[in-house]
This record gives sequence, structure tokens and C-alpha cells, in this order.
Amino acid sequence: INAEYMGPMPVIIAGTKYDKFQSMESEKRKLVCNAMRFVAHVNGASLLFVSEKDEALMSRLRSILSFLAFKTSKPSRSVCVDPSKPLVVPVGLDSLAQIGTPPLPDRSEDVDPLSAKRPLEVWSVKLAAVFPPEASRTEQADPSTNAKYAEPEVDKMRAQKDEELEKYR
Repeated sequence: INAEYMGPMPVIIAGTKYDKFQSMESEKRKLVCNAMRFVAHVNGASLLFVSEKDEALMSRLRSILSFLAFKTSKPSRSVCVDPSKPLVVPVGLDSLAQIGTPPLPDRSEDVDPLSAKRPLEVWSVKLAAVFPPEASRTEQADPSTNAKYAEPEVDKMRAQKDEELEKYR
């Protein structure tokens, strides 16, 4: 397999905002790094963590993009898989053995790692358990009832249209 060209289009996964990511707890950071490495590996993509606040990381991304787009000088093939440092994993230079198996979910989680059809399911469940979705407002307040947005003419027309709609129901 040509390690530089694994498909019809080269894919780069750029993990941005590394400056914020590096302050995350060690175990969480390791889980995210391994999950990202897994996703990149199975999709034949390069993985690179960058931060606009770190010129060296941005320069590395620019050199890779320049090489892929314009065939300029070949970028460094160095690999960094240490979760305490920015990840740099060019396509073809990682392996599932190096990434390791997905972490076993807790018993309360839905997916059994032995019966999961895809390992990505196990990674997803574990990530969702460690990073639960933020509570979002499923029902947003109707701005038409908010006095802050009152428009007498619009409100009058809206009331009229609501009445017409009720007649049809």
C-alpha cells in the first residue's frame, strides 16, 4: 500500500484548538487521542493537532497542505503519538496494534465490545460516557410571546393568521 496516497483524495484530520485541548485531564486526553487515531487510521487519513497560537504547528499543517495541493517539498514524516504532545500521524504510519483496543465500556453502557459490529461503536459509547452531551434546550421560548420583541402591527397580523389557521384545522 502506498502510505502517502490511500484513496482518491488525501484526507487530513486537523485537530484544532490544541492549546485548549492540552489543558484537559490526562486520561480524557488519552482517550480522545486514541479515538482520533483510530478514526484517522481506518479512514486512511493523516492526523495532525494544531493551534493558531503555535506557529510551529501551523507551519507543519501548511507544509503538508502545500505538498498535497502543489507537490512542493515533501513534509517531514515524523510521528508523534504521545497524548501529552500534539499528535502528528501521517497516513500509513500508524497501526491498530499501536492504537490499542477500544476501552471496555462500563456495564451501564449499551454496547458490548464483544458483540459490537464495528469498533467505532465502542469508541463512540466510551467517548459519550466520558463527555456526556451538554443539556440543550429542546424547546426554545417562542419569541413572538416575548415583550422584548413586541411589534404591534406584526403581532396583530400574526394573531389574524393564527385564527385563520385554526379555522382550517
